[in-house]
Amino acid sequence: MILKGRRKDSKTLKTMFASSDEMNNVNSNLPEIPQDKRYIGSEYKNYICSICIDVCKKPRQCKDGHLFCFSCIQQQIDHSPTCPICRQEISLESLSRNLIAEKQTENLLMWCRFHFDLTEDWTPSDSGCPESLAASQLENHEKQCQYGWTSCRFSEKCEKIRKMDLKAHERDCIYRTTDCQFCFAVMPYSLLLEHEKECLSSPVDCNHCGLKLKLGDLESHLQSDCEEVLIRCPYNCENLIRRKDLVQHNTASVVTHLEFIRIDAEKKFESVLQEKEDKIKELNGKIDILHKKIQSLSEGALIEWKLDWSNIQTRTYLQESIQFDNLKLILWLYPDGDTEESRGCLSLYLANDEKTAFFKSSDGNEYVKKLSYYFEVVNSDESSNIRSGDISFFSL
Repeated sequence: MILKGRRKDSKTLKTMFASSDEMNNVNSNLPEIPQDKRYIGSEYKNYICSICIDVCKKPRQCKDGHLFCFSCIQQQIDHSPTCPICRQEISLESLSRNLIAEKQTENLLMWCRFHFDLTEDWTPSDSGCPESLAASQLENHEKQCQYGWTSCRFSEKCEKIRKMDLKAHERDCIYRTTDCQFCFAVMPYSLLLEHEKECLSSPVDCNHCGLKLKLGDLESHLQSDCEEVLIRCPYNCENLIRRKDLVQHNTASVVTHLEFIRIDAEKKFESVLQEKEDKIKELNGKIDILHKKIQSLSEGALIEWKLDWSNIQTRTYLQESIQFDNLKLILWLYPDGDTEESRGCLSLYLANDEKTAFFKSSDGNEYVKKLSYYFEVVNSDESSNIRSGDISFFSL
């Protein structure tokens, strides 16, 4: 039985080279290069290991001359001590070195792996390494080859670069970091042009007076300092004048400006007066409510049931128990009326909770006591339809 294990593709050669920090481990992750691309000529086919299908490394042969890599045939013997080709029994002691094969495989001519472009078909590159060397020299060469691939240190978006071209690339890389020449902030080069357009330290010329200043100072200059900018007269003239001519304009327009000042003062006075009148109206309303409370207290009992309209307008009804002259009463409130005719209005009912006469005096005689009521509605919009009316009373 032949031990297959992990075998290489029959058409490819395993990449053999050392990576380094300088190369950013780029070359260690490159795909394998086909053998027919890598080797020069076809002589390499005479030294293929029958197990890994690669050129033999440390060649060993059985008595019939079948060649294998030393590591490959060692694994085969551990699994089954027979030659994979002729099926003769073999052991490590029975295998022999093939000095001719060792010499020939070391001297096989190969292209440097950086001779090719990074394409799927591994096309030879005009800008790639031109060296072809003996296989035994290749590993040391590729460690130092300046045609090797590396990465830009500024961004992973850049394509792979030849080591020999790295300095030139990083000098012009659009992702390189750079300083703003005006504010000295550090940023990617790709953002520099847009930043410098808006940099508050960048120099600009005032379009009116030609003064050179920083962009961040331009607005303040135009608002307060520039003598050539057109401004509106502070006294509400319709004229637009240059700031440098303002004093002359004020001197020539004293009468007109005084009239503007008088009109403006009258408007402010009327506004303050209206504000005071509204406040007085509001206070008078509160006084009226207090008068009603006082009147209720003088004529009978004051029953206060304060509700927030925003919390009750979606309710069907509410009720509240109250005590009045040793009599238990119930107030019923319907925020949207209790009948079809009263929809859109408040309905309020007062009910006696006992099966007795409405009011009785100490001698047992019935009497009628006057009831007064008022509404105080808060958090209600102006569209709410709250209409005053007589309170209804009935006995439960």
